[in-house]
Amino acid sequence: MQKPQKIKALIVDDMETVRENLRLQLQMIENVEIIGEASNVDDARKIIFAQRPHLVFLDINLPEKSGFDLLDELKDLPEINLDVIFVTAHDKYAAKSFEYYPFNFLLKPVDNRKLKEVIAKYSDYKFNNNFSKRVDEFNSVKNKIHFKGEDGYVWIMPEDILWCKADRNYTEIYLKQGDTEMVAENLSAIERLLPPRGFFKTHRSYIVNVSFIRRLNKRTGMVSVNENPFKESPFVAKENISELVDLLGR
Repeated sequence: MQKPQKIKALIVDDMETVRENLRLQLQMIENVEIIGEASNVDDARKIIFAQRPHLVFLDINLPEKSGFDLLDELKDLPEINLDVIFVTAHDKYAAKSFEYYPFNFLLKPVDNRKLKEVIAKYSDYKFNNNFSKRVDEFNSVKNKIHFKGEDGYVWIMPEDILWCKADRNYTEIYLKQGDTEMVAENLSAIERLLPPRGFFKTHRSYIVNVSFIRRLNKRTGMVSVNENPFKESPFVAKENISELVDLLGR
């Protein structure tokens, strides 16, 4: 059986304890070879040019220059072909980090199980995929809506949403694929994020994608939804029925 190809990894973090912890975790993964460590951008840049890593575990908050600065210095150099996993204690950088086409984003302290999952996905991607394909995938992500998830961030295409249901200060988003996402934002915040056309707040607890509405029971307020894989459906408040009917066309 052929051994998996080694992933050459560089660790860039200004804290020695963080580098050591990540190094110990990566050393336990068979197909990873750590080719260097750096505590700042200038040292990292030198190692990248000398060793040509496949994957850089990159902190964002670094002395003098940030992890973003490092990538800005490398982005116009065609001879440098690497992927990045941002490793940071600050999830506020998550949205900006996606401007740099990262492979992933990990929060400190790095969970060992999550790290192994990411490396397994990267190994499959690196040796069975190509960068241009991932750029195409990223461009589709830009059309998605960015929500705050329970433990991070969630990106969802508006056309995949059947309806949204309030759950106190959270909202459960029902998707046509048959699964749901619980996001850490109330229904009013969700309403502001959704496209102004195509979604209608039928009830204080529901926002529905009107393109999926097939039938409305005026007596019960129950809405029948196309492609509904769930055993439940959204409701319309009596005072909103007339407006919804006008919106859809009598």
